[in-house]
Amino acid sequence: MRKVGSLDLSRRLHVLREAARSFCSRLVESRRDVVAVFVVGSVARGSIHEESDVDVCVLVNVGDMPRRELVRELGCEIDVVYVPLAMWEERLRREVGSMWEINVSNILDSLVLYDPYGLIERIKRELKVYPEEKRRENILYHFHLMGWHENSVKYHYSVKKYDIESIFSKLFVVEALRILFPLNSVYLKGDKYLFDQVNSLQAPSSYLENCFNLLWFKSQNIEHGEAAWIKNTVSEIMETMRKEILQRKLAPLDLIFK
Repeated sequence: MRKVGSLDLSRRLHVLREAARSFCSRLVESRRDVVAVFVVGSVARGSIHEESDVDVCVLVNVGDMPRRELVRELGCEIDVVYVPLAMWEERLRREVGSMWEINVSNILDSLVLYDPYGLIERIKRELKVYPEEKRRENILYHFHLMGWHENSVKYHYSVKKYDIESIFSKLFVVEALRILFPLNSVYLKGDKYLFDQVNSLQAPSSYLENCFNLLWFKSQNIEHGEAAWIKNTVSEIMETMRKEILQRKLAPLDLIFK
């Protein structure tokens, strides 16, 4: 396959954005229920690859369910999601954890095409800095998920199902990495960016090393000594994060102790 150069990608980015603008113009001329239109993802961020298409979110003031359609504009494929405004706003209020962060990150990085009421720009201003109340809520959310996976690790160790124990340890690690984002007041941009972003975050001493040691460790033919190491490392990571939350006074004692 021919390697695509930076100049080719720059031209493609221009074409994709023009396709999005053309689609938006046609849409707002043909419909009166459109509240806002914005591009999200790699085209909005300017970080496309040769297979990138355009992801467009359309907020509408009617309906009660999202609807998706694929359209072609100027020879480009556009993935359009129509979302009722009330549902979109409710998700911003009620979603928690990484899904909320990814949603917010998409909005902050979006390319706004139509926003006559200033809704998207207002949300961008309000969420530019990670809200403290939401930050604490998300820290607790991921900490509790870590606790659930830790319990699964301990259970499968106790019944000598060591391979399954190892799998649950990796689920534990994913949450142990996710919690670092609200801890650092940073939005996760997307699951595919998790490992790229996490390396730029501050973490307690040996925390990341322990996480990656577990993550890269095998998941089959686990022996007893290896299983004990998995269990103990999970407990060490859990205790490290518990102490970190306590030191920063980010949650009441009764919510972070078993």
